[in-house]
Amino acid sequence: MRRPPAAKLGASCVARRASPSLLGMSPLGSCLLGVCLLGACLLAAPTTAQASPTPRLVAKSPVRPPPPPPPFRPPPWSASEPAVIEAPSRDPLEQRIAKVLRAARAGGQQAVKLAEQLTSSTLPPDERLIAVRAIADNPSPKVRRALLKTVSGSAVSEDQSELAALARRTAAMALAASGQPDALRALGMLLRQEGLAGEAARGALLAHPPADLQLITRGGGRVSSHYVGLLSDLGDQRAFHPLREVVRRDAGELGAAAALALTRLGAFETEALAKTWLVDDLTAASAAERARHLTSARILTLARSAKVPRIVLQLLESDDWAVGVELARSAPHPALVPALLALLERLHGERRLELFAALGAAGGEQATSRLVEALASEDQAPAALALARSPGAEAALTAALGEPTRAHAASRALALRSVAWRRVSGRAERTWREQLRSKEPATRAAGAFGLALTSDDHGRALILRDDPAVAIAAARTALGRPTLLLACAERLAEERDPRVATAMAISLTSPAAAERVPTEALLRLVHQGGAARYLAVYALSQRDAPALRPEIERWLAAGDPELRRSAALGLGLAAHPSAVGRLERAYRFESDPHVRHALVLAMGSRPEPTRRRLLQTTATLDPDAEVYRAARLLAKQPGAPRTAGQATTWLELQGGLGSLAVLTRTTPALPFVPDPDGHCPVAGLPEGELEVIAVPDEPGQKPAP
Repeated sequence: MRRPPAAKLGASCVARRASPSLLGMSPLGSCLLGVCLLGACLLAAPTTAQASPTPRLVAKSPVRPPPPPPPFRPPPWSASEPAVIEAPSRDPLEQRIAKVLRAARAGGQQAVKLAEQLTSSTLPPDERLIAVRAIADNPSPKVRRALLKTVSGSAVSEDQSELAALARRTAAMALAASGQPDALRALGMLLRQEGLAGEAARGALLAHPPADLQLITRGGGRVSSHYVGLLSDLGDQRAFHPLREVVRRDAGELGAAAALALTRLGAFETEALAKTWLVDDLTAASAAERARHLTSARILTLARSAKVPRIVLQLLESDDWAVGVELARSAPHPALVPALLALLERLHGERRLELFAALGAAGGEQATSRLVEALASEDQAPAALALARSPGAEAALTAALGEPTRAHAASRALALRSVAWRRVSGRAERTWREQLRSKEPATRAAGAFGLALTSDDHGRALILRDDPAVAIAAARTALGRPTLLLACAERLAEERDPRVATAMAISLTSPAAAERVPTEALLRLVHQGGAARYLAVYALSQRDAPALRPEIERWLAAGDPELRRSAALGLGLAAHPSAVGRLERAYRFESDPHVRHALVLAMGSRPEPTRRRLLQTTATLDPDAEVYRAARLLAKQPGAPRTAGQATTWLELQGGLGSLAVLTRTTPALPFVPDPDGHCPVAGLPEGELEVIAVPDEPGQKPAP
């Protein structure tokens, strides 16, 4: 089961609302609530928070190809290096796998015969995947031809299963990793085709760039989006000539994409061409003319052309306003503020979120005034987040503290701003203390969140307070702060309020804090089925007690990919060396790239030398870029993944009680409980993409949107 699309939140602080239609069916197996993801940004220093112009790209000397990955060694389930010696298994699947491995281990004609079976429609996809991995390093040209047929063959293409797709892409990785000219030329031919084979070739050649780029670019003929995309993704200035050829020969979308790729590589000769693609009247333009116009706008923005403000204004007033907002964020200009404000009045709902971020990036008195006005509306969260990172907004936010309708939003915005700029105004701190004395739980929560960020002493005291609203808000500042995480663990060990326990479960991100929580309390969180169960599974998997191992095996095979990720990450920190074998077995048929990434992170945390087997295999054969890049890094420098950072986000839960599970790339799903008014600012998150899913407090709950 795949995870819902990621709401990408990075240093650009994109604001996005995740609605039920966006999230689809939750992989948590729980009913989705209405949830609004309202932005996150890397807030490390004042210079980070300021909106800076797009840097100009300067052409440098030719870029050398990336260094090759670590030497390929067969996996523990491969033909030549079994992980362990065990009694023959009676499991039919294991027996079939053993038969495949024996054939590959024998080499010679048996290995070739096995390779020739890869394209058979009768070969189950799990056996095909094992066979591809087992013969990946076989030097026989016949084996390479069989691998090529696996990438392009119709028998494989007709199989739409996830394992079949993984086998196809793994075969392409094996061909690219071989470095053999015949294999690279064949992948280059596939690269010129649209479809699954071209996509697999693109991913493999990006993972293993050829030392001689002409092996995949030499020769004429048609090209595809995969061909242009690879040359752009490589970031290699040796691609200048083939990209120029595409621009010269193709006047359509591929030529425009190649021109944009050249600009990103630093060849600003495209600026003159891009200006010829501009049209004065977008309403009368054809679809092809509109596409070239949008590409031209992106090229000129990268080149920092003086025409950019006028072009963006034109886009903001057209049906392509979304591209205009994107460019307004990347190249902010005060002249764009009136058009952004006019567009804000025309749009409703989720489509307004990016506009608030663009206004915050533009800055200026007019934009700041409109954002402060929105603090008293249903748009208070995106407006406050934009103000939190806008350079000149502190005075306006401080003034809004005195207005009852805007005080809560301004208080939280100033709290997040204190993370960005690493300073706290005296007025804000006094306001937070006053809010703690309020009779309204939401007001106390707003004050607690801000005050907890000022010092560890304040944070610990607020977490241990006998006031659920205050404790829950303070717990959302605990990530990466050992004193606060220990306080959360201390409270979690005895807590009986399910909502407070969910909030305190953030302590389980720290192994030292998790040790203070009894196993019974962790099992209770798992059985409750809320957002905290993932961290509980993570902590229980670290303990790896014999009595827990059947449960851990069940979690590793669960239908919910987040349970599989949590158990895998926990085994990475388990004391018993048998965890290595379980991680290897879990990886064999894992089709979800996010779970495979977690398995690699876990293996990179292990102290045993045998961890290198999976890491080196994954670095060579796993087709997902996030996975093989992590494996290459961890093969050289092992270590546990980060569980905290300097990123912040502002979430909102609409329509009922529940909690929020924040999915990051390096941690299990993190549980956060909103304040009584539904707002849920969070500090200390790891940097990178985030996904957010709402989880009901109890099974069967369906709060109204």
